[in-house]
Amino acid sequence: MDMIINFKTPNTMTNTIEVKHKVPTTVSTTEITLPHYFKTGKHWTKYCCMTAEGNLMSIHDNQGYLAIDVRPFEGSDEIADCLEREFCEREYMPIDEAVFMHQFSNAHRKAFYMVNPQLKPIQ
Repeated sequence: MDMIINFKTPNTMTNTIEVKHKVPTTVSTTEITLPHYFKTGKHWTKYCCMTAEGNLMSIHDNQGYLAIDVRPFEGSDEIADCLEREFCEREYMPIDEAVFMHQFSNAHRKAFYMVNPQLKPIQ
């Protein structure tokens, strides 16, 4: 539930505030088969996989920043809430498993060479 608080102007000499409650309404549903692969993000792209076990694996790779994150979710309600946030708050787009696996492989390789620069092939 979203809350909006409007303060009265200072010269009204009152100590009251207005709080407006807005309740979201369900307009449609989407059936998703797990595992589900998608990319999302606001400022940079992250590649994600929601596994059948309820784990969200995210790959963030933006210039000098690299992270592979795994977050567990319990139950279909938590998974649905997580995916709903991704649909509504970020630029969401479903992708193929091969795209996710390619990004995962690149991130894993990049992380390996960051930790072991002496093993990186000469280019």
